[in-house]
Amino acid sequence: MKKLTALFVFLCMALFGYAQSNFFTPTTYRGALSPDSTKDWTLGWTNFDPQNTAYPTATETINGG
Repeated sequence: MKKLTALFVFLCMALFGYAQSNFFTPTTYRGALSPDSTKDWTLGWTNFDPQNTAYPTATETINGG
């Protein structure tokens, strides 16, 4: 039984290691944001200055009741 458990743990570790080896993308910079602004992964879903942003008018009005 101990041999089967050890084999199972070894296989799980090997599969986990293989899956993690392709997970990360190598970069030439430190941190989460690339110095190249065209490769900014936060574009389109974050707003770092919401107080000074001019938002468009609402296209749908929801009435409570």
